[in-house]
Amino acid sequence: MRRLEHSNIIQLYEVHESDKHIYLILELLQGGELLDRIMKKGQYHERDASLLMKNLLSALDYMHSKGIMHRDIKPENLILKDSQNDSEIKIADFGLATFINSNDQLFKRCGTPGYVAPEILEDEKYDEKVDIFSSGVILYILLTGGSPFHAQDYNQILLKNKNCDINYNFEQYGLEISELATDLMKKMLSKDPKTRISASEALSHPWILAGELYQTHISDFSACLELTQENLKRFQDE
Repeated sequence: MRRLEHSNIIQLYEVHESDKHIYLILELLQGGELLDRIMKKGQYHERDASLLMKNLLSALDYMHSKGIMHRDIKPENLILKDSQNDSEIKIADFGLATFINSNDQLFKRCGTPGYVAPEILEDEKYDEKVDIFSSGVILYILLTGGSPFHAQDYNQILLKNKNCDINYNFEQYGLEISELATDLMKKMLSKDPKTRISASEALSHPWILAGELYQTHISDFSACLELTQENLKRFQDE
């Protein structure tokens, strides 16, 4: 954490050690866990989810450029800056973080069932794309209010997670989710890490760009989606 300085990563200011304890002086965040906010809201409007995901992907892009991956991205580890904002999050809890080129750690099973990338569950070598998969699960939850790997017990969750068994038929649940949002979800939740989108690529996705337009230029998110819709073609079949 000492190496990371980003507006969407919790700041470590000082470390103090005693004979029995290590004390970390961290940035004060008063918004609570993203999980609590999701439970309160039920589901996010696409405009708010787009802004939140931009912040998350920006932080991951920065981390990955520094050769670091988190390996436990989940709503409990995303802390909101304050109680008045639904999208200003900070990545926290770096207990499972490691260096991308740390070969002795890149077969280690870690993460949280329901969020962990399939390649980890397959005991395959993995890289920073595992953070993208976990973030894709968060995006799915934000927009639907439920997990893509919903099941009755732990073993079923693991199996669906491992097989990447995801239902994108949102109309079946009475949900209206845009084509652009669905496209980004599919690219982030690709079972094959080779075809899974990177953080930098995701930041250029039309759905994320629509959120930027909403934030800076146009107050109607539907209009923002229409303006960026034509850019979707260049993301198809990549």
